[in-house]
Amino acid sequence: MDRIAATASSPDGLVTVLVGPGGAVWDIEFGPGATTVDPHRLAALVADLSAKARARAARRAAHPLAPLPHRDGCERG
Repeated sequence: MDRIAATASSPDGLVTVLVGPGGAVWDIEFGPGATTVDPHRLAALVADLSAKARARAARRAAHPLAPLPHRDGCERG
């Protein structure tokens, strides 16, 4: 349970957030174009992606043995 973590990334690759147990932000990575983006937009992206990653981590914690989706989108059991 203490190893459950999740990531969320912006579609444009500007920001990726890694969240660990309890919703703690473990890492934030900025893509090459991040230096040209308005800081307020980056802050909003980090906040939004942190929330998405927390939700993913919470789902994994709630169902640690649930089957993972296969690449084609179908669950395998």
